Amino acid sequence: MLLEQLDTFLISRVDPYANQLDIDSMILKSRFSELGEKKLLAIKVASEFNGIAADRALNHDYFARLARSSYALAFLTAQHESCASLLQKGNNQELKADLLPEMVQGKFRAGVGIYHLRSHTRRAMIMAKKVAGGYRVSGRLDWISGFDIFDYIALGFIIDIGNSQENHEVVGLVPFKVQQYLSGEINIGPKQEVTAISSTNTVAIEFNDWFIRDKDIMIDQPGRAIEQRSILSITHATMLMGIFQAALNIIGNSKSILKKNTVVLSQFNQLNNQCLLLRNQLIHTNTQEEVQKMRAQIHKYTRDCIYLAAALSGGRSVLADHPVQRLNRELLQATIAGVNSLFIHNLCIDIN
Repeated sequence: MLLEQLDTFLISRVDPYANQLDIDSMILKSRFSELGEKKLLAIKVASEFNGIAADRALNHDYFARLARSSYALAFLTAQHESCASLLQKGNNQELKADLLPEMVQGKFRAGVGIYHLRSHTRRAMIMAKKVAGGYRVSGRLDWISGFDIFDYIALGFIIDIGNSQENHEVVGLVPFKVQQYLSGEINIGPKQEVTAISSTNTVAIEFNDWFIRDKDIMIDQPGRAIEQRSILSITHATMLMGIFQAALNIIGNSKSILKKNTVVLSQFNQLNNQCLLLRNQLIHTNTQEEVQKMRAQIHKYTRDCIYLAAALSGGRSVLADHPVQRLNRELLQATIAGVNSLFIHNLCIDIN
C-alpha cells in the first residue's frame, strides 16, 4: 500500500520536476511537505506513534524509489528519517510521544548534525559541558543540510564523564535558525555553493555557549553507538540503487537502439538482473563490512550504467538539463554522503 501510494505521488508530483528539485529549495520543501501530508515520512516510526514501522526491505524500496525520481528529495527525507530514528532509539519518552507522530506528518521537520561523530580528528568539533538543567555547547559544523526547510536539527556531541575513561554520546534538539541571546548564540553561514542538490540548502552552523535543555535531549548513552550504526546503515547504498534504476530507465527508453543492437539489449537485461540481485543481497547484509562492500559494488554498476545511458543518449546527454547530467551530479553526492574508510577501501578494490 505504501509503495503504491508513493509511486502515484512520484509520477505526478516529482518525476516531471526532477531537475528543478535539484536546484529549487522552495519546490523541494513543497514536495517534502506533501509527503508528510500523505503520512509518507519517517516510515520506520513505530505504530504506537502512528508510524508504518517499515522493515528493512520496505525501507530500502521506499528510499530507492525516492532516489530514482529525485535524489534531492530522498536525501532530505533521509535526514528527517535519521532524526526520527535517533529519537525513537532514545529514552526520552515524553519527547517521543510529542514529536514522532508529528514527524510522520511533516508537521515537525528536523534534520541531523551528527556527521562529526564519525570524524577521528583529535579535537572535537562540538565542545559540550553538563550544567544545571541541560548542556552548554560551543563549536562549528561546516555541513548541515535542510536550512529553511527543517526547523530543528538533532545535534550530537561527546561528553567526558568525570575522571572515568568512559564517554557519553549525547544528541539534543537545537533550532535550525539564527538565535542570539545573552545566554547563548546560534549563527548560520550563507548557503554553500555546491555542485549537486543545491536545493537542500547546505550551510555551516556555529554554536556559542548554546543551552540545550534536558527535556530536549533525545539520546544520552555510554559509548560511540551512533558512529557504528551509521556505517551499518544501508540507506546510502539504497539511494545509490535509486540512481542506478534511474539510469536503467534512460537506457530502457532508448527503444530503437535496443531493438537494433542485440549487444546493448543483452547488457541492458544483465544490468536489470544485477540491480535486482544487488537489492536482495543488500537487504540481507549483517555487518559493516558487508554493507560497505555492497555499497561499493552498487556504486560501480551505477557509474557504468550512467555512462552507458549517456552514450545511448548521444550528444543530447551533454546538455545541462539532460537527465544524465542530473544523475552524474547525484552520483557525486551519493559517493561522499556518509563516506567512511570501509567504503573507500572497497572502492579501491573495485577500481583495481
